[in-house]
Amino acid sequence: MRCKLCVSILLSLLLFTLIHTDQALRANCIVTCHPRLFMNEDEKQAVSVFISRNDWIKNVHSYIIDVSNGYLTSPLLKRDLIGLRMLSVSREALRRIFFLSYSYRFTGEKAYADRAISEMVEVCGFEDWNPSHFLDVAEMAIGVSIGYDWLYDVMNDELRHYVAHTVIEKALKVSLNHKYSRFVNETNNWNQVCNASMLYAAIVFMEEDRYTSRLVIDRCLQSNPKAMSAYAPDGGYPEGYNYWGFGTIFQVLLIDALERIYGNDYGMLSYPGFIESGFFIQMMNTPIGECFNFGDSPIISKGSIASFWLAYKRQDASMAYLEYKRLCDSNLSFSESEFLPLIPIWATRLNCDSIAMPKRNFWFNRGKTPVFVYRSGWDSEYDSYLGVKGGSPSESHAHMDAGSFVYEYNGIRWATDLGMQDYNSLERKGVKMWDSRQNGERWNIMRMRNDCHNTLTIDNAQHIVKAKSEIIHTFQSFDHKGAVVDLTPMFKCVEKVHREVSLNNKDNLVIIDTIMTANRHIEVKWVMVTSTEADIVNDNVILLRKNNYSMQLTADSNTSIESHIWSNEPMHSYDALNPGTVRVGFTFLAPANKETIIKIVLQPQH
Repeated sequence: MRCKLCVSILLSLLLFTLIHTDQALRANCIVTCHPRLFMNEDEKQAVSVFISRNDWIKNVHSYIIDVSNGYLTSPLLKRDLIGLRMLSVSREALRRIFFLSYSYRFTGEKAYADRAISEMVEVCGFEDWNPSHFLDVAEMAIGVSIGYDWLYDVMNDELRHYVAHTVIEKALKVSLNHKYSRFVNETNNWNQVCNASMLYAAIVFMEEDRYTSRLVIDRCLQSNPKAMSAYAPDGGYPEGYNYWGFGTIFQVLLIDALERIYGNDYGMLSYPGFIESGFFIQMMNTPIGECFNFGDSPIISKGSIASFWLAYKRQDASMAYLEYKRLCDSNLSFSESEFLPLIPIWATRLNCDSIAMPKRNFWFNRGKTPVFVYRSGWDSEYDSYLGVKGGSPSESHAHMDAGSFVYEYNGIRWATDLGMQDYNSLERKGVKMWDSRQNGERWNIMRMRNDCHNTLTIDNAQHIVKAKSEIIHTFQSFDHKGAVVDLTPMFKCVEKVHREVSLNNKDNLVIIDTIMTANRHIEVKWVMVTSTEADIVNDNVILLRKNNYSMQLTADSNTSIESHIWSNEPMHSYDALNPGTVRVGFTFLAPANKETIIKIVLQPQH
């Protein structure tokens, strides 16, 4: 027995040694020349040819050059905090350094390189990069790392040493301090942004501090998969439209760097749902140019730079169709626009001659935040659109909006979502917006409450924070497209609450709420947020009007109902304004021990 135990211990030690030796080899297996990020000089030639042959890409290229020209005479950045964050400074530094470095590489004009270096020297002189909000450090570090890598041959040894020393001390080593490294255990965008940024710095400055760089790279490989679980099982992203853009661009950057430097994605491309999430974000875009903006997300849609990379990896150019269409229209409004120079680089890899209109009209993902979407077409702002969600308020950046929906018809958004409020506007007034306990201050904020979303409220109570609503059925036929959400877990005092949100064969909105009460009656509030003009016709009918078009919201139920129009004036001094919107809906009593059904139909008024 003792021999077997000794052998087992020796084998374990050998396996441990082999694993860690392999990690060390991986960390040392690095491209030794600069530039090593995104494209080398040979690849740059291919990008140049691609730009010259495609006007829609030439627009991006010209825009970057024009913006860089403006930076040549702009004041250098200063270390300014807005509330708790220096993120706007870090992001602008990244944008300036990347744009200017790109402009230098493609024009050879040294003025761009000189200005980029001046920006790098200036931010390197900051006392710190605000590690208490580590996203600030992350975006500053990746910006300086890109500049160092792309402008390596322009800098002298003294300057290289200064920049390298600064990034190692103010970013890499700080990231190893447990006080600032909580991102390694997160499953949200913080993990993706911070790990990717630290990976880039470790790769670029490997020669200057191999020990620290190896620690950071190995930590990244161990930590980042926690964030990859967010896309499981089929491509949804629990933080919604806005944070998909933020988290996924950095996730793509991370994998791209691993593949370029080590020739290995370390299994990340095979994580369930990750590549498919390119379709998720595509389906979040609505025909009129807005988005399904649940959670902390603004309402206006922007292009996704990461979609070009994901389309290349999936070998399906249609995944980048909306971005291609946007660029053909000279629309350069993109999320995470500081990475705009990546569009020509990544588009060059894609077979852009095959960018065709998407064939899918339906999307359904399970996971942490289940979402159903129907979009009738891809070539007209008059296409119909329906988005429905389940999920939990406990998810990162979530609101109390399970069962909520958005709806577009005939070029108008009839049911909308108020969206996110600027964080600083709340934090500077002392609102504890990240206190998401059941009675936390987050749920007092108007735009985050359930009674200000397109869902149900019972007895004026908040949804249960730790609860989760699943989408339990979907309909994907021409006559019936939609989803059933089980809202039962959101309430304490009911046996069952099922909500069916769907479109009929004319794409009219139909909502059927089925409520089974327990041994007492309950008060139910049915809400829909709209940016239309609204008038009450009677207790069962509300008329909505916009752009000389009218829709009638009609309620039918086996109990008495009353129609309402509620103002969206701020409820508290810290709430954002909600101009041009109201809430329309109905209230009713659901008797004890009885099933109550309310059917709402929104259809054109003739």
